[in-house]
Amino acid sequence: MTRRMLFLTGAVITLALQGCDEAAGPERPEPYSFTMGRLADGFPLIFRWTEESLPVKFWAEPKNSFPEIVGRSIATWEAAAIYGEFRGVMVRDSSRADVLIFADAFVSGPIQVDNETLACEGSMMWTVGLDTNIVLPIRVRIAPRFGFNASTVNPCLQKLSNKFVGHTLGMLVPSPNPEDLLSGQPMEEQPSPRDLATFVTLYHTVPTVGVPDTR
Repeated sequence: MTRRMLFLTGAVITLALQGCDEAAGPERPEPYSFTMGRLADGFPLIFRWTEESLPVKFWAEPKNSFPEIVGRSIATWEAAAIYGEFRGVMVRDSSRADVLIFADAFVSGPIQVDNETLACEGSMMWTVGLDTNIVLPIRVRIAPRFGFNASTVNPCLQKLSNKFVGHTLGMLVPSPNPEDLLSGQPMEEQPSPRDLATFVTLYHTVPTVGVPDTR
């Protein structure tokens, strides 16, 4: 009789501990894809900056306050890299840069809308060489759309700069979730939990695309 009571008591304790573990488990967002296609040898195209290639050198076209906007974008992603996976610096000489970010001229106008994402647009150009190294510099273009006023354009430029700096870190595919910073046309200025999960996953994945030794 005594043995049976001890066994039942142990079972209750075990169930209680399992219940506590389940309740304490944090909900972790699923990362989205950061690869785009495959290399000639069939391996998935995975690019990220290695520790040896840091800091990444950025050049921003000196128009209006655009260098300051890009500088804030670099700081945003450095803050996301809590283990120092990414560090970036601004350079004034474009010939020394790993990433060139161009900005079209801003022409102010009367248009102001609630949706700031309509006030600017951007694109990125990057290629992989036959040696499976990324071809530097990576080129980004961010353009204000004609006619929007500064109070609408400037927040849009900051969001888009944050997004494309994230893409230059190796997250090459836009997120399908419109709530993520790296979505097609971001609505938020800061990386979402899914953006951060994707960044962490990428920077703990072995790359298949390298950084040139001659940079």
